[in-house]
Amino acid sequence: MTRVAIDCRLIGKEISGIAKYIIMLLKGLNSIETLPYEIILITSRDKEEIKRITDVAGEIKFSSLPVNFKPMTVKDQFLLPEVLKNNKVKLYYSPYFCIPYFCDARTIATFHDLIPILYPEFVSGTKKARYNKLFKFAHYFSMKRSDHIVVVSETTRNDVFKHYGISYDAKVSAVSYTHL
Repeated sequence: MTRVAIDCRLIGKEISGIAKYIIMLLKGLNSIETLPYEIILITSRDKEEIKRITDVAGEIKFSSLPVNFKPMTVKDQFLLPEVLKNNKVKLYYSPYFCIPYFCDARTIATFHDLIPILYPEFVSGTKKARYNKLFKFAHYFSMKRSDHIVVVSETTRNDVFKHYGISYDAKVSAVSYTHL
């Protein structure tokens, strides 16, 4: 059975937009009676965060793989590919734009919007603004490296096509979800 890893490390202590997206994804997958693949949830080792997943998404029928490094870090880029390989993961799904750039698994990245790229003046004072060149590079590389891209609106899908020159093809899918 094919192993699919879903990165749940951005659940966090507060429910952000990405956390809501992860929870809705897990609820949806959890409601499917039989899946044609094995799902593994990549989580932090923080027991509170793991409990938050089950508190909000309900009892999860998937196994978890706790790791002790944070997402979207240099350490993550080096350690996550090895974790995926050692656990025979064939597909890695990221509910945000950052993916492991050098790994054997196929990857799907999620882009919620392109605001930091298209409107950097609205994110001044954040890490995204301070490291804007690095952020732009990471965005671009994720777009090019991902085997598939999920966006959460048609507007973001159109922004991806315009800004990154990706043609209207099967590489980009728009999905929608209901907020909690």
